[in-house]
Amino acid sequence: MLILGARGLVGSANGATISDSYASGNVGTIGYTNIGGLVGNVTSSTISNSYYGGTTITGTNYLGGLFGTYDLASTISNSYYNINNTTIKGISGVVTLGGYIQSTIWWLVRCINT
Repeated sequence: MLILGARGLVGSANGATISDSYASGNVGTIGYTNIGGLVGNVTSSTISNSYYGGTTITGTNYLGGLFGTYDLASTISNSYYNINNTTIKGISGVVTLGGYIQSTIWWLVRCINT
């Protein structure tokens, strides 16, 4: 069984605004998919001035330091996680910033892996 939308802060953000937030601690386990340090699934949402400060993200696929999946109607700005302090462990679909972007057009503004 796969469990969707595991996260450090929010499992699924749909039409949400998340700002000035952070998450810490380890996130996920094998058998989970769409795992993000901040948000598991980002849909039509805005995330700003936020970060993930944990050390391990673990899952099956679509894993990322900020988000697991992300759609074209969303914007993430001034948000980050520490790539040097975070280990992302998965079976497939591992990308460091985010696991799966559901469009070729998307907006990530001033987001960094520190």
